[in-house]
Amino acid sequence: LFIKCFDVTSFQMLFSNWIINLFKNAGRSLGTMLLFSVLASVLWFFGLHGNNILSPVSQHLFGSSVGFNNQLILTGASSDIYTQTFYDVFSLMGGTGNVISLLIAILIFGKRRSNRKLAKCSIFPMLFNISETITFGFPIVFNPIMFIPFVLTPVALLCVSSLAITL
Repeated sequence: LFIKCFDVTSFQMLFSNWIINLFKNAGRSLGTMLLFSVLASVLWFFGLHGNNILSPVSQHLFGSSVGFNNQLILTGASSDIYTQTFYDVFSLMGGTGNVISLLIAILIFGKRRSNRKLAKCSIFPMLFNISETITFGFPIVFNPIMFIPFVLTPVALLCVSSLAITL
């Protein structure tokens, strides 16, 4: 059915092609970065690794490739602030959705013993941007109350960072 109707062999390829076409003519801009961030967070909310699923889009947007001796070659303009590094540093700080903020809030203000215990177990992995223990353990996945801050925190971080760097 997928081959006949959509000329792809799987649902994953269909979704990947749809996402790539969504960003096909998009250049590097704050709007593109915001859309990319929101899509990654929404995918994470449903338990899917948004950054891995969107990696073909990331390669298209940020124009990076691996060259001789596995050295990273940037093919984009060096004066452009909307790069992979900008996204990683300012949007993914503390994991997708800036979950490190939630970790700190739980450690400072948390009253439930189970949440504080989870937060203490998550400190070391969070230092390396590994936020799955909080994302799945708290849980953020399928939690409608946590959806809004999980999606909007990276958006706010990107907007503030962009404004600060532009100024």
